[in-house]
Amino acid sequence: FNNTNVVVGVRPWPPTVYLQTSFSTTKEKSWIASIEGSPLGEGFTVGNINVGYRWNITLKKVKIEIE
Repeated sequence: FNNTNVVVGVRPWPPTVYLQTSFSTTKEKSWIASIEGSPLGEGFTVGNINVGYRWNITLKKVKIEIE
């Protein structure tokens, strides 16, 4: 992978910790994965796992001249 980023964070309410990473295969496209959960679960952690694909959409400005 050309570029890999990792983010670790804490959300105050509801109390949640998360880890997110993105793997960039090209400048315009990347894969994203994250996992999050609550450390205050009663004997178990309730959380989720996300996987996604992101691509940049570039809109070109077209200048129209009227004569």
